[in-house]
Amino acid sequence: MTKLNEKIAVQDIGLDGLTAAGGLAVSRPSRLAGKVMQTLLLGTATFEDNDSYRYLTKLVDTEDVMVEPSAAAGFTAIAPIMAQFPTLAGKDVTHIVWATGGDMMPESERQLDYELGQKSLTKINNR
Repeated sequence: MTKLNEKIAVQDIGLDGLTAAGGLAVSRPSRLAGKVMQTLLLGTATFEDNDSYRYLTKLVDTEDVMVEPSAAAGFTAIAPIMAQFPTLAGKDVTHIVWATGGDMMPESERQLDYELGQKSLTKINNR
């Protein structure tokens, strides 16, 4: 979004780059990726790991689909991107989240991720 491509890292904007979403844990884009994405990228969003875990848990509970935390991160971007484009409010908009990876995770790791999402949801519901 900054058009700085490989000349900027997440640490430059106050983020630490540490995340449970391992598939997204790249702190600095490559020169090639930055140039290719210039015409493809609509918006960006940052998120807390707990947000990703909540969506992971909701996806299991509603669709019986398990994904890894980095795949569930795609759901965290919907509301912020819609806020960036208020002209889309109230329109029939389809959101597609590319979500993969849950079947390759060990069962113990899937259970732990699910439980972290449950705890996070419980905290929100008790507020």
